[in-house]
Amino acid sequence: MKIILLIAGFFLTAFISYGQSDTALKYSEVISIDSVSKDALFQKARSWLNDAFKSSKDVIQIQDKET
Repeated sequence: MKIILLIAGFFLTAFISYGQSDTALKYSEVISIDSVSKDALFQKARSWLNDAFKSSKDVIQIQDKET
């Protein structure tokens, strides 16, 4: 009985992992926010990255406000 459950578990794992796709994200439009400056958005994004990742220096390699 344990072997049947183990084999069924392997098949279910294979089907679940096959269902995931590796498609890239595609952005279709740019949303402009007139009430917030570009510098404020940059600072908020930097703050979020510092909170979300243990080592933000490993995640952020380019720090250019203009781009």
